[in-house]
Amino acid sequence: MAENFIEFDKRKLEDLCAGAKSGNENMRNALFGMVHDIAYSYFLSKFKLKKLKSIEDVEDLSQNTCLTYINNLEKIENPEFWLRRVEFLIFVNHYKKAQKGAALSLDEKIIVRKKAPQDEFEAFDKEKAVGLINKLKGEKKQIVLMRIWEDLKFQEIADKLNKNEPAVKKMFYRCMEEMKNLLEMSR
Repeated sequence: MAENFIEFDKRKLEDLCAGAKSGNENMRNALFGMVHDIAYSYFLSKFKLKKLKSIEDVEDLSQNTCLTYINNLEKIENPEFWLRRVEFLIFVNHYKKAQKGAALSLDEKIIVRKKAPQDEFEAFDKEKAVGLINKLKGEKKQIVLMRIWEDLKFQEIADKLNKNEPAVKKMFYRCMEEMKNLLEMSR
């Protein structure tokens, strides 16, 4: 069974990481495969949301994630956090480059967009945000990941979790408020 980026065996990832660090080539290969499957499902979701232009981008970004992960294996203390961080940063870098290329005008000058006040998301430390999301447990974490990473509507999330839409909305906004307060306290 291929792993997906929302739900995967975190213990298996940790065990494979530890084995690969100790020099076990079979575990290193298995780790590469697991990381690839997780990354592929993450980038495939971005492709389905039309945030990536081609399936080749999905494969390229998945391979980049694997290589970055394996090349930094000795530095990794929290395998899940590192994987989610690497996926997110590789996607953001790719997306920004793609957007920059799309922002060329007819005379090939880059259009400079002014930062809107509602763009506060870019201002806070993304690494802290990923860390806060990883601290969430169970359905809270699933709801936040589905809403943010998969860009699902509340009704779609409710359907997947067999809950009603108002309950999902309430839980999502409570999580956001809780994470916002934690971010403000850490500044």
